[in-house]
Amino acid sequence: MREITALFSFNRGIVSPLGLARTDQKRVSLSAETMTNWIARVLGSMSLRPGRQYIGATASNNAPRFIPFVFATNDTSLAEFTDSKMRIWINDVLLARSAVSTTITNGTFAGNITGWTDSSDAGGSIVWAAGNFMSIVGNGTNRGIATQALTIAAGDQATEHGLHITIERGPITFKIGTSIGDDSIFSESVLDTGVHSLAFTPNAGTVYLQFSNSAVYVTYLTSVAIEAAGTVTITSPYPAASLGNIRYESSADIIFLACAGYQQRKIERRGTRPGGRSWSLSSYLSSDGPFRGLYTGPITITASGLTGDITLTASRPFFRSGHASALFALTNQVSGVSASISAENTFTSSLKVTGSGQARSITIVLTGTWVAITSLQSSTDNATWADVPGEVWNGNVSGPYLDALDGQTMYYRIGIKTGNYTSGTLGASLTFTSGTLTGIARVTGYTSSTVVNAQVLSDIGSTSATPIWAEGSWSGYRGWPTSVRLHEGRLWWFGQNGIFGSVSDGYFSYDQNVIGASGPINRTIGSGPVDTINWGLSLQRLIVGAQGAEFSVKSSALDVPMTPTDFSIKPASNQGSDAVDVMKMDQRGIYVDRTGIKIFEIAFDLQTYEYGSNDITAIAPELGSPGIVRAAIQRKPDTRLHFVRSDGTVMFGIIDKVEDVLCWSNITDATG
Repeated sequence: MREITALFSFNRGIVSPLGLARTDQKRVSLSAETMTNWIARVLGSMSLRPGRQYIGATASNNAPRFIPFVFATNDTSLAEFTDSKMRIWINDVLLARSAVSTTITNGTFAGNITGWTDSSDAGGSIVWAAGNFMSIVGNGTNRGIATQALTIAAGDQATEHGLHITIERGPITFKIGTSIGDDSIFSESVLDTGVHSLAFTPNAGTVYLQFSNSAVYVTYLTSVAIEAAGTVTITSPYPAASLGNIRYESSADIIFLACAGYQQRKIERRGTRPGGRSWSLSSYLSSDGPFRGLYTGPITITASGLTGDITLTASRPFFRSGHASALFALTNQVSGVSASISAENTFTSSLKVTGSGQARSITIVLTGTWVAITSLQSSTDNATWADVPGEVWNGNVSGPYLDALDGQTMYYRIGIKTGNYTSGTLGASLTFTSGTLTGIARVTGYTSSTVVNAQVLSDIGSTSATPIWAEGSWSGYRGWPTSVRLHEGRLWWFGQNGIFGSVSDGYFSYDQNVIGASGPINRTIGSGPVDTINWGLSLQRLIVGAQGAEFSVKSSALDVPMTPTDFSIKPASNQGSDAVDVMKMDQRGIYVDRTGIKIFEIAFDLQTYEYGSNDITAIAPELGSPGIVRAAIQRKPDTRLHFVRSDGTVMFGIIDKVEDVLCWSNITDATG
């Protein structure tokens, strides 16, 4: 007699008590009402959950938010965020510094900048600034430079040092070398506003720190110190209550961060790969946009200067304290642009030329005592420049130039290219009676509803009142983006009812003068509650998860990249999402719906030719209660979904679309 044993797969998981009577469903007979600390596999086996390994404690044992840094499969780290702190884990070990005797003289600039040497180029300077800052300023070409020689004890020369740098207003260029100007120990790097922990090994008895800035506007260095022995801790703007709102996207050695209520940040890693040991948490800043629509009301804005640090004055109350860091673009009628040039790679500001016939004529004037080759350059987008054939000079001149490009908008500038300067000072100017120039300034301080301080990022052109201006899309007053994602070669920010795509392959640029398919994309959603966009997801299309619906952002044809003129936003589903980050699973997304309890999958539907959502917790709808606060996905050995509930239990899922496996269980510490 032959006995046939019934075999059952154990990969159907928990079924709600509400569904136990559904005997018509085969999977119910293979499911469980309770399944705690059991882990199923796609092939059907089931085992008790494995034990856990203690790696280390979080800062003050506080609940963390871990953000993965993945440069390559063999080059990964974790950024640990707790209440207002960031620490770095490399290969399961916290980044730490060794004890050294090296010190920095007056690294807090308490009342003066004694101990620092002014090594500035002609036209640059370093001075003490109120609030205990070191101010570093250049003249647009030459640099303000601060240096300090560090004496390294013999026993410390081969020991890694940590340098803790805080910058109030950047960017500031930094390097370390064995002589002033050398960067053989720490390569020249641009440090933005924020906190930086930089590692260097001296291998010498004397090394030189150098901070510099060539911009006309002032930069402020807050402090610089040798880090004490122990774990590296970097101050973060995010309190414990906001950690779940952080959204991130990685690109090489940078992680871009968005968080509801906070200006964008970026985590930067520097140093030899893999395992670079220099890390920064700094502000993400764009110098050319994005901007809200052109202002058409009665308020004019007047700039107190053309370059450097200025004030902006509104004709009526307009400014708010939250405008700090906001951009303003001012368009002025200008009769010309000019510059005093005494270095290579230096040009006047650009001059916009329109019209037809003789009305397009510009006047070129070169004066002074100088030895160089001067070139006229043109651009169609005020970004990419090319020499105007035959328009070069090696002596003073005054005369007209007519381009014969009737009806076209062109930009012109004049100056000295790299390699063409020998000596002297050139006075160069371009004059066009109907010219315009749009300059950009960033607000640095609020004085009143009519006056703010600002730094000029591109020449304002005129100190006359102008009614033609635009306000930046992002600020404390208008709000900051709440999510970020890379898609089709652009960096996208989401929030405040807007979707902002950078210039193609230019993750820090939103320049509206870049024309054609690579130009920036700035659109509003315009339907439903979208002030807070909980996530963005790069699938075959760009999917955006708002509070009330999910949106498909696309071009007019599948697999055709989006451009400024081929771009649309359509609702994909109206489930709405909760403030938990989305997870990507191949060409699908897994997200928590607006209830904070149920899990949905968003995927492309070949029947509707659009993305749609379906509930993957329908068989156990109450499993996410009392609420999901974190989510993560694991792809090996099976695809595993981890959802941390507010009570500490992990809602654990096994999913495989090919084998039609979907299994939920609970993981707790109750038995281990």
